[in-house]
Amino acid sequence: MMRFTTGDILIRKAHRGKLQEVVYLVQDIFVDVNYRNQNGCTPLHAAAASGQLEVVQWLLGVPEMKPAVDDSGQTALHYAAFYGHLEVVLALVEHGIPLNLKDKVTPPSSQCFSHMLTM
Repeated sequence: MMRFTTGDILIRKAHRGKLQEVVYLVQDIFVDVNYRNQNGCTPLHAAAASGQLEVVQWLLGVPEMKPAVDDSGQTALHYAAFYGHLEVVLALVEHGIPLNLKDKVTPPSSQCFSHMLTM
């Protein structure tokens, strides 16, 4: 039987765009906004991957939130770009996530992101 932690639940809610539930888990239940699952993904990764702009923006505004890389070296910016969520890419870039981070699996990120920004 698989058991989920409150951190896993936070990641699922972020992925599904359940902003009120994400806020509740972080502010009222004190779930770690930087929680990493077994693959190193955080709530920010999950929200970015599914294009949940409001959740991404809220998470970026949490003072304790620290942008992280997953176990493959990918940031939330990599996820948003891979899945074609341009608004999320722009929000992450505006927040200061660097364009030139290299992960372990994709070509140089700056080329991909530069292409997306010209679309």
